[in-house]
Order: sequence, then structure tokens, then C-alpha cells
Amino acid sequence: MAGAQPRLPDWLNPWWSETREIHSPMDAEAARTAIANASGFLKGSLGKVLIARSLTVFRESWWHLRRPWVVAQVTTRSADPGSLVVLRLGRTWFQSAFITFFAIFALGGPLVFVVGAVAAGHFAATPWWTYLGWEAQDAAIYAVCMMLNSAAVRGDTAWLVNRIAELVGGLSVS
Repeated sequence: MAGAQPRLPDWLNPWWSETREIHSPMDAEAARTAIANASGFLKGSLGKVLIARSLTVFRESWWHLRRPWVVAQVTTRSADPGSLVVLRLGRTWFQSAFITFFAIFALGGPLVFVVGAVAAGHFAATPWWTYLGWEAQDAAIYAVCMMLNSAAVRGDTAWLVNRIAELVGGLSVS
């Protein structure tokens, strides 16, 4: 696609987000009301972020109640006929920040120790491959954690899109 910017996949980008659109036969206000009425604390499987300025929902399940993998900021616009429900899906800011800091410290820690050992003249006391092994270990831990997180993110993303499409009686188009 001309003009499209390359994007990192969700398993590599802690700040991943994507936009999905659903065409609904309902008018914009009715679609928004249907989603808002189906969400809320312990009201159903669709939770609602209480502090958000906009309608922000997530999948509520028994094992991560109030701790969503993915949140969806929902906006509705009039379309002819019906409405267009736009979902901006992404990780929570806390989860994204945690993953970012984990990557910085886990992958940067061994590098800091290498520089410190060289600067202090202790590099010869420890084999060079120790630092390489430490870096590989931390990278493997990060990869496994992101793989598990990505699986949860993709599952919740698909569930949210399908559930909101059910609520507004629409079809997901992108």
C-alpha cells in the first residue's frame, strides 16, 4: 500500500494498537447505548473502564477480572445506512509500560554490567560469554512472556470485536 507505514506486530511492540470498524444497522446513538448497557462492573462479560472519558470496554473473565489484556475505545459515527462503530484496540498503558521497562532492564542490564566490568578492569576475571549467555537468557524470557501475552491479546481482541458486533447487530469490515 502506498504511503503505509511499517508497523511492528503485537508480539514485538508493547505499545501495539489497531483499529477495527463494524457497520451496524442501528443509528450511532443506539449502537453506543447498546454497548454501554452491556458493559459495567459485574454486569456481564463486557467490562467498562470507569475513569475513561470515552466509552472504553474490555473482556471481563473470571481469571482476569478488572485486569484486561486489551481495552477497546469505542466511538460511533453516523453512516448511511445505520452507523459505523470504530474500535481502537490496544494494551492498557500499565501493561505497555511494564513490558517496556522489563525489556529495557532485562536486555540493558547485562550491557551495563559489561561496560562496568570493562571500566573497572574486571572484564578479564569473567569470561566474555557469561554476559552473552545472560543477554540470551533475558531475551528468551522476554520472548516467552511476549508470546504468552500476545496469545491473550489476540484472543481478547477477537472476542471483543465479535461481542461488540453481536451487540450492534453489525458486521466487522476491517
